[in-house]
Amino acid sequence: SSELLLQSGLDRVIFTGCGEMGREVMRSAAQRLTPVTLELGGKDPFIVLQDADLERAVRCAVWGSFVNAGQTCAGVKRIYVQKDIFDRFSQSMARQTSALKLGWGWEDPDVSVGPMISEVALKEVEVMVSNALQGGARVLVGGRRHPNLQGHFFEPTILVDAWQDMDVVQKELFGPVVTIMPFGDEDEALELARDCRFALNASIWTRDIERGRRLAERLPGGTAVLNNSPYTFGLGETPWGGSGESGFGRTHGHLGLLDLVEMHHVHWDSGRYAQDIWWSP
Repeated sequence: SSELLLQSGLDRVIFTGCGEMGREVMRSAAQRLTPVTLELGGKDPFIVLQDADLERAVRCAVWGSFVNAGQTCAGVKRIYVQKDIFDRFSQSMARQTSALKLGWGWEDPDVSVGPMISEVALKEVEVMVSNALQGGARVLVGGRRHPNLQGHFFEPTILVDAWQDMDVVQKELFGPVVTIMPFGDEDEALELARDCRFALNASIWTRDIERGRRLAERLPGGTAVLNNSPYTFGLGETPWGGSGESGFGRTHGHLGLLDLVEMHHVHWDSGRYAQDIWWSP
């Protein structure tokens, strides 16, 4: 348990996991004033502007949404597409997602999506998808446990017609499920992307890099990637972490190193003056 771990006299705890366990770690650490770094998950937005390279954006969205069967905190979970290209993007992503092969992958290099970690995890995804459908969302692809494969396989799933306040949009869903929703202008896109307790990573797709940089600077969280899906957790030189429900602190890179350093200041006075002007009297 976190309590036993902290009894060992650690100087610092870096924890990656769910918010509930992160809070437990923080409560235990508070008793000994042990500093903590928490990376607690995400609900990453993927914003596609109408001037984006659509083919590349779709291919990246498919990978980012369903890699590791969607069981990654940095996975693509909320896709927002500008209205003019919404249908083209959705139809293209649906075609590519339908073509993904599920399986164990030990001897088949064509397998792209494996099983979920457990039956409990799969059931949680089933419940959230079912609730979304009851609330008016619609399945574009997938939406069910795979009918033929033995194991914890859930089909890669795309939902449309979801509402921003639905659990499937707001809560972390650790499985192969993604929503696609339309937006009008970039201000609406930012409003939708920011409307979430999680703030880990984000993607912005546009051919106008300066425009993308301006939008990225207005997003919360640790990382915003232009024209790619967040993958910088694999780059040792870049900082990694989030804010809000995604935790706090950084690992990796220069900032991650400083998180592990206890600052110690040594100051000396030359003794040039007999006294300083602020000394008494």
